[in-house]
Amino acid sequence: PLPPGQAAASRMQAVPVLGRGPSATATTAFPYSYNPSWFVSPQARGSRGCMLVRVQNYSHAGSRTPGPSSMAASCITADGDKYLSFEDLPFGSVVFGPSTPQEQQGTEDPRLAKRPDGTYLMFYTAVEVAPNGASIARLSLATSMDPLNPAGWTRYGALFPDVDGFQFTKSGALLVNPTGTSYLIFGSSSLYNGLQVATASPDFLSYTVIDDLLLVEKRPGMFDSALVEAGPPPMQLAD
Repeated sequence: PLPPGQAAASRMQAVPVLGRGPSATATTAFPYSYNPSWFVSPQARGSRGCMLVRVQNYSHAGSRTPGPSSMAASCITADGDKYLSFEDLPFGSVVFGPSTPQEQQGTEDPRLAKRPDGTYLMFYTAVEVAPNGASIARLSLATSMDPLNPAGWTRYGALFPDVDGFQFTKSGALLVNPTGTSYLIFGSSSLYNGLQVATASPDFLSYTVIDDLLLVEKRPGMFDSALVEAGPPPMQLAD
């Protein structure tokens, strides 16, 4: 048995679950497919394990430059002891993509959590290019009762205000506490030296940053000296 607070992981298979080559268990039509977020589909959809995947096509014909990011969905088709099989990702599998001026360069890095009432919360990065060419990344929120329905999303825009017309916030991971305060961990340490933390409102639609708190800081001379980001939503292991 592992000590309290620790977990173990093992590799289920030696081939990708999603790729463009014959070795992958599922095929993607997109040149770039990465940064997936795991969720379980609604009961009406069979309560299947699914991925919301950041995908990018080339910016135009004949180009090798990635275009704006969108999100496509792929669900498990077979769940075995030694492998997982997912649905292919054709171009028509996109369920969420750029639709506002603040998202002109893409919607990236999905992180999904679930509100106690069953609403799915998706934290994502909306990317815009400023007139001076700088990328503006805004941690944004959208909700849905069914992430597999492209028409079912409601956007709430950026969670935090710009400072002097600029912002670079991303990678939001929500710790849902059904009986107490829920916390959003976010950031890419581009403006700060570590990950910031914000408290969630009761409806999970607005967030208040806890000043002077960095959950994980960059460390000079270490492997995380340049960048730290929040990963998947954290799991609460104890009260």
